[in-house]
Amino acid sequence: MASTITLQDEDGKSVDLTFAEEQLGMPAEYGFGYPIVSFGQRFGREGRYEVVRKLGWGGYSSIWLARDHQAPNSFVALKMLTGNATDLIKSGQLQELAVMERLKPQVHTHCVPLLSHFEFPGTSEREGSHTCIVTEVFATDVDRIWGAFPNRRMPISLAKKVLRDVLVGLSQLHSVGCVHTDLKSTNITCRHSPSASYDAISSLLSNSPSEMNPPDKNVVSGEVQSAKSQPLSASLSLEEALRSSYVLGDFGHAQVLNNRTVDLISDELYRAPEVILGGPWDQSVDIWAFGCIVVEYVLGTSLFTREHPRIPPDIYHIRLMIKYLSQVFPVHLIKDYKHAPKCLDMTTGNFIRNPALEPGFLERLFHEWGTHRGLEGHDITSAADLASRCLRLNPEERPTAAELLGSSLWLQEAQNNLQ
Repeated sequence: MASTITLQDEDGKSVDLTFAEEQLGMPAEYGFGYPIVSFGQRFGREGRYEVVRKLGWGGYSSIWLARDHQAPNSFVALKMLTGNATDLIKSGQLQELAVMERLKPQVHTHCVPLLSHFEFPGTSEREGSHTCIVTEVFATDVDRIWGAFPNRRMPISLAKKVLRDVLVGLSQLHSVGCVHTDLKSTNITCRHSPSASYDAISSLLSNSPSEMNPPDKNVVSGEVQSAKSQPLSASLSLEEALRSSYVLGDFGHAQVLNNRTVDLISDELYRAPEVILGGPWDQSVDIWAFGCIVVEYVLGTSLFTREHPRIPPDIYHIRLMIKYLSQVFPVHLIKDYKHAPKCLDMTTGNFIRNPALEPGFLERLFHEWGTHRGLEGHDITSAADLASRCLRLNPEERPTAAELLGSSLWLQEAQNNLQ
């Protein structure tokens, strides 16, 4: 996917720079510093990892498929952080590596394991150096699996399986004192061994060779050429998807709970109310986000929107939370929420204007949409109950991931059905 950034030239005029994918050639000091990588290039101690394909890129990194020359018939994924992100890792502002080092592969089975990590120099001083995180290769992510179903309607059996595995991952992550803060479908990876096997990947590379994008000619440092993103994106049948396991991934925004470095976290639609209102937050923000994806996976729609022609997004979001969930904020908590006076009555915890509540809205939504989808009554009521337990405006009322796992018979059915 192409990207565009705007800079000012020497005369102070705005100049748009367009790139085929990541902003190669832009320096770390500008917030970039992406690694310039070639196919066949080797990294790590004694050139252990040979890059064979680019899998994708994001705001802080590019992801590469590499052959592991010290493990027979093995591929790994290399997450190469930008020069800017590497500086933030060193200063402690980004905690991805610190979080992953707390997770043990044989214990924390539903979190992406850290196999190794190292640092290597960039091609120039302005590019900076790069932290490289080595993980196993995953077949695909839940967002791609979900999108393959007609009208993005995930079969209820798969929804239960994914939701259960996500809760296991959250429970494991929270047990080591960390918070994910960015739970969403693109950050839940699928471990399907046949699709990510050495033979399957070798066949893919043979039949679909790795490619380069056309050169970018308008960058600050001259012409550069990025590799084309070619994710594995395994196409799984429902049976294969049900036999897979689902793992929490992308800890780029994760935080160590007792050493938080940011206040504003999470993708907007999954952002907990205490975060929107500038209050203190803890691991329960992940439970709120989990409640949001319960609605999405079971009903195929988002519960909230932030778009309104006149009301600012954050305020409209809070209004819908109060209205749809038929809850008000605890007065003793909102006194510590910096932005609460903008939209809340500080004496009642209700919305300051037009404070209409809709009791039973969430249950009605599940019943109407679930019935339209042809879901059984048991699935509708159980999913509605699970979502409502997570979507509490008072974070103190949200169960922990471990408590949800132990008390949701509906999610336990997903495990029992596979045994």
